[in-house]
Amino acid sequence: MSVRRIAVVGSGQRVVQTALPVLATLTERYELAGVFSRRAKTISAGDAAHEVEALEALDAARMTEIDALYLVVSKPAVPEVLTRLAAAAPSGVDLLIETPVLLPRHLARVGLLRAFRSVSVTEDCLTLPLIDAARACAASGALGRVRTVTLDRSGYAYHGIAMLKALHGAERVISARRVSAGEGHWRRDYRFANGARGVVLEPRDYSRGRLIVEGESAVLCDHDRGATRDLAVEVELDAGVPAAFRAGDARRDLDAAERSLMGEPGEGETPWRWMDGMKRAGFRRLLLELAEGRAAYPALAALDDALVDYHLEKLGRYRSNPISSAGGLVVGGLARGLKPARRDWTLPEPLARALG
Repeated sequence: MSVRRIAVVGSGQRVVQTALPVLATLTERYELAGVFSRRAKTISAGDAAHEVEALEALDAARMTEIDALYLVVSKPAVPEVLTRLAAAAPSGVDLLIETPVLLPRHLARVGLLRAFRSVSVTEDCLTLPLIDAARACAASGALGRVRTVTLDRSGYAYHGIAMLKALHGAERVISARRVSAGEGHWRRDYRFANGARGVVLEPRDYSRGRLIVEGESAVLCDHDRGATRDLAVEVELDAGVPAAFRAGDARRDLDAAERSLMGEPGEGETPWRWMDGMKRAGFRRLLLELAEGRAAYPALAALDDALVDYHLEKLGRYRSNPISSAGGLVVGGLARGLKPARRDWTLPEPLARALG
């Protein structure tokens, strides 16, 4: 089993609270080849201190020494940092980049991504243990055909779209709208290419977050609605730490490393109170799959999610079209040749198993 050398560009909260703690559990698969940021400094993640080098140190010579690069900087800084990295000839490096990849005003720079061997996005909402369990329940046939998924204060912007895609097994959004629900609340309605529908109720609040997956024969939910057809989403605890997420008769067990990453729960009663820990577990799974040759979320898919979100925020409506959608003539043309291509990517198989 070969060990991949990975460098991190960025030194903010996501790096300290997620990337470095997760990498510390993957020493048999990854070697940390450096942390880089605008300025040299020292940061702490858990009990470990890390020396951060200035970004200028990541030159062409250093680039030949790494296999993968995780880029997580502020959204406005992405184009400048990508320009610097592309100049260091990263053709043998797999890039992992945070959502939304690029802001809409920076989409003309998407061609910079072609400098890397592959480009994928760390959309760990696709691999949350809770989502694994819910997808396994749906795949078992216990719900019948899934018609509508509702994320009630548990989905956020483009992340919510990615979660809906995962639960529906859908590739892209066909149309969407965002309407006021009064008193600072909003409702987003999505229609997907496979005919499924999704609803996101805002604002996001994981302390009150809920999930409802409505099928033809049963409904899966993480709170008691008093309905006889409901199947439950629950967290199994061992000494106060999640050991598994269950959805109906399907379950997603956590291994020892994942349990160590769960941390303390937030406020609330539903499984979403474990969101911080679930995201670390999801990020760990993405890195494991990358080490096995499977890229994370394709850049064009993430850009599409971001463009849908942008239209809803600015116009309140979205409709897929061959011009301005991420796979259309404009952005799709600029991003031609990026790997993995969206058509070559499939959702990760759930790690959960249906019992009985």
